Amino acid sequence: IGLEPTALFCITPTAKTTYNWIISLAYTQLFETLYNTAETKCKNKRLPVPVRFLLDEFANIGQIPDFEQKLSTMRKYEISCAFIIQNMAQLEKMYKESWKTIVGNCDEFIYLGGHESSSTEYVSKMLGKQTIKSRNSSRTYGRQGSNNISLNATGRELMTPDEIAHMSDQDCLVMVKGVMPFFDKKYDLLKHPNYKFTGDYLIMDFNGDGVIDTKDAAPYGYTGTPQNTYSTTIGFEYKGFSISAQFYGVTNVTRVVNFPTFDRQKNVAYAEGTYYSIANGGNIPLPRWGADASTGMDGTRFLYDGSYLRLKNMEIAYTFTGKWIEKMNMKSLRVYLNGDNLFLWTDMPDDRESNFSGEASTGAYPTMRRFNL
Repeated sequence: IGLEPTALFCITPTAKTTYNWIISLAYTQLFETLYNTAETKCKNKRLPVPVRFLLDEFANIGQIPDFEQKLSTMRKYEISCAFIIQNMAQLEKMYKESWKTIVGNCDEFIYLGGHESSSTEYVSKMLGKQTIKSRNSSRTYGRQGSNNISLNATGRELMTPDEIAHMSDQDCLVMVKGVMPFFDKKYDLLKHPNYKFTGDYLIMDFNGDGVIDTKDAAPYGYTGTPQNTYSTTIGFEYKGFSISAQFYGVTNVTRVVNFPTFDRQKNVAYAEGTYYSIANGGNIPLPRWGADASTGMDGTRFLYDGSYLRLKNMEIAYTFTGKWIEKMNMKSLRVYLNGDNLFLWTDMPDDRESNFSGEASTGAYPTMRRFNL
């Protein structure tokens, strides 16, 4: 980290705080390691690859010792930190003596909305006041009646706590050092150019009729039966010592490997993990393995190049002969060690017993590696 592009995710159970201390310790060690790396190994004491911490649910990950000091010194090492909290009360509870210093060390402050009173009051004070002019007029009646008009300048909060609490869900407040506060619109993640690479996979409208259905099916790859199979055995013998190896392989075959993570089958050997979605966080597998993207269509998601080369069998042996063997009423004694399914070279995601046409998930059992002596 800091020397080459790296992404590190630290995720703990939402409803359990048992492991928060581990995350806190990990951040502490990571800060210390990055500081030391920049000080001792980097030109001008700046990390060649800037490191950015995105600390979501910052108030729930455990207290990071001396965080206010790290926040004020990390910039010179090309380290930045963005932390997200639900409200200011959370931060004050976690960092009782230094929470104001932590906020003060941040050059950008974005308020996304909320109704918690201490947060709205704090943001209102951060926005400051504006000067407004008020006009007062009065009139007296009588023999000596008069009219009076007065203009007064007075101060008013740029936004009161009540106005902040009733902001639209589409708006946010942005405060940047050296710039006057301003309103902005929250970014719609669905419009991001890379959004299409997240969540559910995309199926191509192959025939261009505006509808994705079975009519968009098109040839892809090969059939599930290999066009070519090959096998070879090599070996030699020398003065009682022998070694042999058998290789087996196939080419020109496309395999369907449908991982059943989100399927009804639970007692399977292979399954994929959970993936991120905007609606459900990381608790729902996406793309939805085992589910169709549309009627009758899986696209190429589950198709793999099924070519492989396998070291099917290998044996090492030595044959003993001589008088001591003859004394045991034997002409020779052969001792050997052999093994099956020792190595596999393939682009398949795993090694399973299903070397037949059709869906590989129906034979989803690990290929056994055996040794005999």
